Amino acid sequence: ERESTGNELLPALLQVAHAPEVPIGMRVLAVVTLKNLIDTRWEDVGAGAKESLRSALVRSLHIRAPEVSDHLVLCIAFVCRKDFPDVWSKVIVDLLVVLQSSSIVECHNAARALTETVKEVRSPAARAS
Repeated sequence: ERESTGNELLPALLQVAHAPEVPIGMRVLAVVTLKNLIDTRWEDVGAGAKESLRSALVRSLHIRAPEVSDHLVLCIAFVCRKDFPDVWSKVIVDLLVVLQSSSIVECHNAARALTETVKEVRSPAARAS
């Protein structure tokens, strides 16, 4: 049941975070909840749902609202702490592709995601797992 909840809930939270028609407070609540669930329940999510979510997180780097994008960047870093390099080895390449984008927002968010990923992967908690 936990896997089912994670498989359905995490993409739904990301969808709310993406929706510009949703009030910003609700978008922030959705992305903070997503970040916290990634941090505490990532193991409960199925492999297919994880793959979809990893891709969707990278595609979400176009979001301008810093209240949302700041947490999305951390979502990527938290996933990397758990999945890099064994499961998500191409994350660096994915982020470098985004850095080549013509969008300043995407470049900025991708650079922040790389920075936060390095911090998370080098953290004592990541080395212990």
